[in-house]
Amino acid sequence: MNWLELLLTVFPIMGFQLGFADGDGGDDSKGSNETQEPEAWRTQIPEAIRGEKVFENVQGVGDMATQFLNSQKLVGVDRIAKPQENWTAEQWGEFHESAGRPKSAADYPKLSDEQAKGITLDESSLSAANGRLHELGLSTAQATGVMGLYHETLAGLSEAEEEAARTEQAVSVTRLKDMFKEDFDSNISIARSVISKFGNEEFGTFLDESRLGDNPAFVEAMVKIGKSMLEDTAQGSGGGNLDISSEASAKEEIATLRLDTEFMIKLNNRDVAGHTEAVARWTELHRKSYPGVQEDQG
Repeated sequence: MNWLELLLTVFPIMGFQLGFADGDGGDDSKGSNETQEPEAWRTQIPEAIRGEKVFENVQGVGDMATQFLNSQKLVGVDRIAKPQENWTAEQWGEFHESAGRPKSAADYPKLSDEQAKGITLDESSLSAANGRLHELGLSTAQATGVMGLYHETLAGLSEAEEEAARTEQAVSVTRLKDMFKEDFDSNISIARSVISKFGNEEFGTFLDESRLGDNPAFVEAMVKIGKSMLEDTAQGSGGGNLDISSEASAKEEIATLRLDTEFMIKLNNRDVAGHTEAVARWTELHRKSYPGVQEDQG
């Protein structure tokens, strides 16, 4: 017996619930409302199905009609069973697939460029993430949402790290400028030349990624090494032949010559042999050290 047949069976007793007998619409004060038991309508349900659980919460014929109508609206609509605590892994798998989980983790689609936010995961990490999402039963839409949020979070962290690095670099440059004063450019050139001479591409990458190359103490150490090499070169005792700018090299040579007593005597005394050569060398070094000044004077 379906709901419709059941309604047709019990519907005739509605008249008693409404307070009038069959075929009588009167308002007898002693109508059946006073004598009819509230649950009397249940006696019209066939005894064979009267104890079914579906009838436990039905409050009357009107309620039964509403439930019947609602059930008819669901005809042809796919319905998903409510999860149970004692389900097997196979039952859970069927439930997840019914809810939109793909057959395998590899079937989750890749994020669009907009969703990825410029973050690229290696294949191993992506495969592990999709495997875990599939194990948890996420649908395609849910997995895409989770991975999109993850990429968005990583992009935010990356931007914050880059901003912190830029701030730290600016602070380092300020400290180095305060330390080197007008020799900032030439000293930076010397430091870079030392790194270029003794380091390789891998070392340069390490300095950039670790930000050690921005550390004032490290830069100062490279400058001292470079100046020592330039001093050896100026004194004719070898040196490293650093590939630095002529301006930086000239300034370092001037600083070295100022400490060279013999050279300074030749430079300041016209009667000493080598005076002309010393003056020419001194003039040329200053021309290289301060090209802008020379151009302005010209």
